[in-house]
Amino acid sequence: MKKNGFTLPELLIAMAIIAVVSALLAPTIHGFMPNKEKVKFFKAYNALLRVNDDLLHNPSIYASDGTCEGLACVAAPDDPDYSSYSGMDKYINLLAKFLETDKDYGKLSNGGNFVTADNIAWTVSMQNDYTTNITIKVTQRASDCVFSANCTKPNQFQLKVDKDGNVSGTDKMSQAFLANPKNMNSKITDSVTLNQGFKTDLDYAKSL
Repeated sequence: MKKNGFTLPELLIAMAIIAVVSALLAPTIHGFMPNKEKVKFFKAYNALLRVNDDLLHNPSIYASDGTCEGLACVAAPDDPDYSSYSGMDKYINLLAKFLETDKDYGKLSNGGNFVTADNIAWTVSMQNDYTTNITIKVTQRASDCVFSANCTKPNQFQLKVDKDGNVSGTDKMSQAFLANPKNMNSKITDSVTLNQGFKTDLDYAKSL
């Protein structure tokens, strides 16, 4: 007699096999998934480099008069579209404008913040030596944090911009991300770093 369907024991065995296979594959699949914080960190980082390059190569916005260089030239731009921006407030307003060309944030003050369309929050503070500290919050959470012993999955990262437009990480996870820029799932593939015994960005950040 031809049997239709499956018996209960057969179904239970099949389900057990599927559960075992899923458990074995889950770590591998997870290892290939991108770290969304790292992806957005690099989106913000690369946008920051691009904007700095655009600003510094536009003589109508940042022009050296022989007494200043790069972003330290805080006099009002010749360009009438940006001539209201000067002093320590100049960079934050130009950064916001060049990141979001179609959005009007109004006049921002040094040390202030704005949120771009990709939901990244930027806090920008130029220092007296014309370096700029920037905190980026890449995802929204109930509790925000920068990498520390109590925060191993940060959503905030700290960057520094020098007057030449160069960008560096000042918190340990930013530094770990920048040391391993090609792998968005945070598994370290760089041979030098691997030889030092680090397998993930978290391993490397903890060592700094």
